[in-house]
Amino acid sequence: MDSLPPLRKLQYVLAVARDLHFRKAAEKLHVSQPAISRQIREYEEDAGFEIFHRDHHFVSLTKAGRAFVSDIEKILGRMEGDFTAAIRRARAISREVPDEYTVGHSPFAPMQIRRIALDLQREEFRNLPMRLRILPTTELLNAIENEIVQAGITYAPVDHAGVSAIPIAKDHWVAIVSATGRFSDAAIVRIEELLGERVISNGADRTHPALYRRLEAECTKHGGFNNEVQRVC
Repeated sequence: MDSLPPLRKLQYVLAVARDLHFRKAAEKLHVSQPAISRQIREYEEDAGFEIFHRDHHFVSLTKAGRAFVSDIEKILGRMEGDFTAAIRRARAISREVPDEYTVGHSPFAPMQIRRIALDLQREEFRNLPMRLRILPTTELLNAIENEIVQAGITYAPVDHAGVSAIPIAKDHWVAIVSATGRFSDAAIVRIEELLGERVISNGADRTHPALYRRLEAECTKHGGFNNEVQRVC
């Protein structure tokens, strides 16, 4: 026998050895009696000795079988203890503070927001090296969940299992509205007030200043917001 046996076959041997009954062992393991009998017979052939005496409905351990079962119980007991210890070690490692804290952010996140993250690191976590990494918003939440990054900065709503959101700052969102609409004279409105309105929105003006100026020029050229400008954008 050149390789270790499947753990399943050893479990079958121990189950039959405890009850000295193939049908009862099969029921406890939720397998069929012919399947457990065949697996144990194959294992006996591979091992080169009989584990069980079979005499019609009577089953008993051979002398070799008793020694073998005793050793296997000890081996599997040690394996269970080692496995439990391995789980504990891995859990402890997973809770350790990483050597480096990576914060992912959209390429359009303004520098002001990034400075807030760096200032927080200097004030609260000065002993923990931190770096910023650019990630598309579509990938950011998965990167956090898979521990590629430890945190992220995004404008997008967070609705993702295992990821929680903490507001860190507010930013103005720039929208071009109709020259004759109800918001034409308003300097500031809340985003929810624009629900259902026809607007051109490009985000924060300092994030995309060139696009903002282009949209503003288009609206001025066409005498205010209209369908043509809406299609262009």
